[in-house]
Amino acid sequence: MLSGEIPDTIGSLQQLTHLVLNHNNLSRNIPASLGKCYKLQLLDLSNNQLSGLIPQEVASLANLQFYFNLSRNFLEGSLPMEIGKMIHVQAIDFSVNRLEGTIPATLESCEQLEYLNLFSNELQGPIPSSLSGLKTLVSMDLSFNNLSGLIPVSLRSLNMLQYLNLSYNNFSGKIREVGIFKNLTAASFMGNTFLCGEWIQLPSCSVLNTQPKDHTNRTKILAAVGGTIGFLFVCLLILGLIYRRHKVNSDAHSDILPLKLMDDKGISYQEIVKATDGFKEKNLLGTGSFGSVYKGIMDDGKIAAFKLLNLQNEEARKSFSKECKVLAEVRHRNLVKIISFCLEFGHKVLVLDFMSNGNLDTLLYSKDNLLTFREILNIAIDVIHGLEYLHQDCFLQVVHCDIKPSNILLDDYMTAYVADFGIAQIICGSDTSTSESGSTSTLALKGSMGYIAPEYGFGGKVSRRGDIYSYGIMLLEIVTRKSLTDHMFVGGLNLHKWVNMHFDNKLDEIVDTSVMKEIGEYGVNQCLIPFLLVGLECSKEYPSERPSAREVVGVLKTIRGTLLEAHENL
Repeated sequence: MLSGEIPDTIGSLQQLTHLVLNHNNLSRNIPASLGKCYKLQLLDLSNNQLSGLIPQEVASLANLQFYFNLSRNFLEGSLPMEIGKMIHVQAIDFSVNRLEGTIPATLESCEQLEYLNLFSNELQGPIPSSLSGLKTLVSMDLSFNNLSGLIPVSLRSLNMLQYLNLSYNNFSGKIREVGIFKNLTAASFMGNTFLCGEWIQLPSCSVLNTQPKDHTNRTKILAAVGGTIGFLFVCLLILGLIYRRHKVNSDAHSDILPLKLMDDKGISYQEIVKATDGFKEKNLLGTGSFGSVYKGIMDDGKIAAFKLLNLQNEEARKSFSKECKVLAEVRHRNLVKIISFCLEFGHKVLVLDFMSNGNLDTLLYSKDNLLTFREILNIAIDVIHGLEYLHQDCFLQVVHCDIKPSNILLDDYMTAYVADFGIAQIICGSDTSTSESGSTSTLALKGSMGYIAPEYGFGGKVSRRGDIYSYGIMLLEIVTRKSLTDHMFVGGLNLHKWVNMHFDNKLDEIVDTSVMKEIGEYGVNQCLIPFLLVGLECSKEYPSERPSAREVVGVLKTIRGTLLEAHENL
């Protein structure tokens, strides 16, 4: 949550070797004095609001050897020629900025460079043929720029290169089936009107005029491919988050779009079939209208959950795109982590961390695994930490829209993770802001009955307070173990009203018996009652009366402190 500018005095830290300031709200220029930190080996200023030029002094840090990441800012101007002095750097990521000018030929001096990402800028001119000297290069993404000219044939000699993306530029000429080009698909070159090569499913060179007439028609090209680009662009945005080496298996007969997330790689459908043992029923974790989820073991031994999309369901397709975007942009210890995905013709699969203790809904109503009050409290704190990040701390501000026990997953240590972002909405500013799409209506919102905030039923706007309502209902449910589908909830009676009716003198009639026995009278007064009050406050009818996620975090942590201090009395 750091804001303001990076101070010039940072240049005094001349023994500094690692500087990571990513995912903050830092603004203004990168101080040139940072170049005095000559021992820096790793520099990450990504996902901020930094503007201005990349200082020559910073680009001259010759001892950088791990990664240099300035992605997702508002940096302008040209790439400094001095960048060639970083002869030891392994990864450079300047993606999603406003950089212009040409790619400096001095990059060839970065002899140990493995990863180069310049995606989504305004770079112009040709690819320097000197880049063929980067013999250690594993991945290069130059997509969504204004680069032009012929693609240097000399790039074919980059034997280590496993991922290349030159899409959506103004390149021209023929792609020859030589060297590393033989392992690429059309996805690496799409959106370049004047490229040809029949073998790679590009237009035929015999009928295509390969001389560009107008480099300003890029918008028309994008419009022509419509919805496909919309989805691919979402997935390509994910590439801007990566600064570590990866490996992508290419398949000349598939249209797989690789997703590089941290240490993992894109995955093929064949690998998923192998991991799940042919989608055997014993590996089925659950099914729904959007698809099925299977447990599987990946080649590296990691256990994962494979979420297969039901392609016949229009809402499922929209959900997949939304979940890709949100999970790529958010990163928090209490949000489920996306490992990878597969996008091949006829198959769309999300690969997620596997949670050994399943979901909270199943555990809550299990006769064999009764939750202790301490576990309930820890789960509640984990979930609200995740919501606090989504609502107030995330680079994008996200409303989950479907908080309920079945969307809370639990790992080996009973740590809780918020999952299923298929109907999440990205908002800006206050709770009255419009959603990402510009619409404020929730008429098409598909939450879960009983958890949906009352205002949504009257066409109210998507808001953080809607998530807080769902969270409050969930708190009441997990401490009472009363299902929202219980036959008693008719005629306007709901869980909030039922708890409120019995709150003063009949707690033993509504709170789960095992919880009451566990904590005793002292625990009831000091911990359980305050906990129920949080649930009731969060699920109030009017949004303005509900607390924020940050306020809830403070109250629940106080309750946990009281519980720990009073442990000997319980």
